[in-house]
Amino acid sequence: MGILALQLVVPAIAFFQEPPTRLGWQMYSGIGELPKVHVETEANTTEKIVFMDVAANNRSEIDWRKYLPEFVCQENANAIAVELAYSTRTESFECGK
Repeated sequence: MGILALQLVVPAIAFFQEPPTRLGWQMYSGIGELPKVHVETEANTTEKIVFMDVAANNRSEIDWRKYLPEFVCQENANAIAVELAYSTRTESFECGK
């Protein structure tokens, strides 16, 4: 009974840990979320960017806030801010030119 309990409890605990971690069980579960990317330009317009157009992979355990805004700012000369929208939150990053 103890072994059966371990087989149920350990995956249940790992399933609810957040965020997904590299080489962790969640890495393969697909529970991570990729952001929707929007760029605010100098002309006061907002452009939607397709995530796979600016990222080489869609691994959910990567913290895209660290890398994606800076890259999008460098690639878009008219960008003044980058917005990453998740289902529960939206974060905005100013481009430092």
